[in-house]
Amino acid sequence: MQGVVEYDVSSLRGALGTAFVLLIGTLFDNVKLIGRTDHYPDDTSDYLVEAKDPTFDFVIVGGGAAGCSLAKRLVEIEEWKVLLIEAGSYPSPATEVPAFFDSLDDDVQEYTFEKEKKACLGTSLKVCSLNMAKVLGGMSTTNNLIYARGTLENYDIWGFPSWRSDLINKVFEEIENNEENNFTTGIHFEETPYNDYIREILYELYDEKEIARDQYNGVTDNYLTIKNGQRMNMAEVFLHPIQNKPNLNLSLNSQAIKINMGANRKATSVDVRIHGTSIKRVYINKEIILTGGAIENPKLLMLSGVGNVTYLSELNITTVSDLKGVGMNLKMHLGLPLFFSLQTCCLANETYCENDTYKEDDYLTSIYNYIMHRNGDLSSVYLSDLSAYINSRGDVSMTSRDVSVYHWFFRVGDIKLKEKLMSWNLQGAIIKSILKVNENKAILVFDLGLLRPISSGQIFLNKTWHEGAPRIEGNIFTDSSNEDFKSLFYAFNFATNLTETERLASLQTTFLNIDLPNCRNYKFCSIYYVRCYIYNMVYPKKSVAGTTKMGYNTDLYSVVDTKLRIHKVDNVRVGDASVMRTITHENTVASDAMFGYRLGEIIKGDWLDYRSNFTLSDVDAH
Repeated sequence: MQGVVEYDVSSLRGALGTAFVLLIGTLFDNVKLIGRTDHYPDDTSDYLVEAKDPTFDFVIVGGGAAGCSLAKRLVEIEEWKVLLIEAGSYPSPATEVPAFFDSLDDDVQEYTFEKEKKACLGTSLKVCSLNMAKVLGGMSTTNNLIYARGTLENYDIWGFPSWRSDLINKVFEEIENNEENNFTTGIHFEETPYNDYIREILYELYDEKEIARDQYNGVTDNYLTIKNGQRMNMAEVFLHPIQNKPNLNLSLNSQAIKINMGANRKATSVDVRIHGTSIKRVYINKEIILTGGAIENPKLLMLSGVGNVTYLSELNITTVSDLKGVGMNLKMHLGLPLFFSLQTCCLANETYCENDTYKEDDYLTSIYNYIMHRNGDLSSVYLSDLSAYINSRGDVSMTSRDVSVYHWFFRVGDIKLKEKLMSWNLQGAIIKSILKVNENKAILVFDLGLLRPISSGQIFLNKTWHEGAPRIEGNIFTDSSNEDFKSLFYAFNFATNLTETERLASLQTTFLNIDLPNCRNYKFCSIYYVRCYIYNMVYPKKSVAGTTKMGYNTDLYSVVDTKLRIHKVDNVRVGDASVMRTITHENTVASDAMFGYRLGEIIKGDWLDYRSNFTLSDVDAH
């Protein structure tokens, strides 16, 4: 068997042999419990292939947080037959281990950008890329586990009374329940169980800078979607309670490739490629809802003839509805990692010195503790939940900050450092220079995040094969005011100046002069060097939104109305972060779950004699 190492254990006899066999057997039994799929609905894709003219009342395209949340609301109506389509499969076992969130290669799809002039120049291919989830549960299955609603003004700034923040917060309260520890009560989240000396050092650092403990406005220990030491993805949260509902069908490894429109631009069916080969036409009695994310949603719409008529004509795609905004307004959080070396042993504290060096025995202990007890280091995300927020623009009209600071810490000789650097796709010279420092010193990373980008990107169809991975133009740092760049420039100076604080100075903290091949001609930390550093090291984070933005008919670039219905098309809606006009703070998983739940209420209000706090009349929608 490939990957199996053989050992001669013939000398293990008697009590020692019995103990060894018992240990191995117990470990194996506990490992098998990681990544169980029996708490998800059965995959009915084979049935879909064989069925003649399969017909459903509602078809949901995308099994992420929004799609799962929406499915749960719709199947509550027993007469409604619901199909949930997901391009990926069940989550792999590794997704359940919180500490492995940054090394999940089996559950993602990589999207490569068109070449950016001012971003990602320090990557191995000098292009930006995004590893987005392709798995049941979506980004809630592969992200950093942070659960964040966003700020009140994230929603109020859109200017829609029916989506004002006080109403949205009530939706969050409906889907969250942190009191009862069972699957049926909603989203479970908790603060990190991981706490050590480096976190305390960071607390003291920000206290010295007079940055208060305040969510989105200071230092925050973010909530994590963890329960009993394991990741709680949104498929578990929303689909487990309904997994045996007879009116729910789940089709995995299934990609929607075209929505077919009948008379009066009404959606009648959707073509689905199942297991990469069979193409099945699925018929729709009522509606199709897109919850596939801000990259795949506009792709499917354009393949279906909904988009800019000029662009679609160039691709020989018949236009059903001329909507210029499809694929436009791509909003992304940007990241910028800064690397610092430090010596915790400067404190002459034996405990700090002992903890300053990576030891393989510690990692083996962590593995054992997780397998046997679901606790220890692997049951956490280390420092990744700790964020500090700063205001780079001085915008007094906004109460929340626009830049976040995330944190990573790697002990001397830490094997996890190379893995993290590889995840950023950095050039070999950059990785080599950082690892060289890590041979003798610990590495602290301040990963800056731009939360309110002004620049907007765009999604296009694949030139050679329209169904293939779409083309992405990030247009990073193209805003006319240059505010996005100025914000990260400000944040760069803020972070590097932290070395002058008493707390970090006591640890001999130094901003690393890493080997940036494209910046070797600039004096270290000069204005020109900082600009070069940002252009080389900035990267798009996994939070993307806005490509089918919400708006009234008077907005020529809006794609959906406030009931999330596609303009000029009947029976098609979008129900996730794609409809955002501007992106929320932190990742969009919580917002996606909110959109799915709220849309479920709106749909029930449209098709039934049903009213709740979250339904929306046609009068209120305009």
